[in-house]
Amino acid sequence: MSRNVINAVCAAVGVGSLVTGAFVAIHPTDVRKMSMPQFQLDRLQQLAETSCRCERRAGRNGAEKCWAEFERHMPGSDLDSMCEPSVHSRCAGKGMFGGNDCVVMQYYFEGYQLCSSVELKTMEAVFKAELDATHGKGPLSKTEKLYRDMVAGKPLPKLNGSSLCTSS
Repeated sequence: MSRNVINAVCAAVGVGSLVTGAFVAIHPTDVRKMSMPQFQLDRLQQLAETSCRCERRAGRNGAEKCWAEFERHMPGSDLDSMCEPSVHSRCAGKGMFGGNDCVVMQYYFEGYQLCSSVELKTMEAVFKAELDATHGKGPLSKTEKLYRDMVAGKPLPKLNGSSLCTSS
């Protein structure tokens, strides 16, 4: 590619960014109109949690069937965080730059597949309490039991105190 073509492309990207920035600065309320309504995101989040729980029970062989309805209703791009806990999300909608309407599909914490922020907070709290009680050596029998109960669909225990890492 010639240098003139590269300069032209860079200039176009720069002008596009300036126009987008100016639009947002002049019309900030229009940005909100470009996103999915909150009720739709809430419904998709519930569908993602249901699909995740289905996959957790069915295993990898049943994953495609479990996520089929979610896939029909939420096209978009998948994003994975690299932190612990890792978060697998799907973003779509008419948001700026191709979609800022995101739904968490599942969390992974210490190798456990978790389907909601409540499951994550509960797992973190039990895991931390067990590590503290065993001075970091384990075994983590309460954590394992909690996960088996989650997979079985049993209600989560009520816990006092805060979780290890999550704040919301």
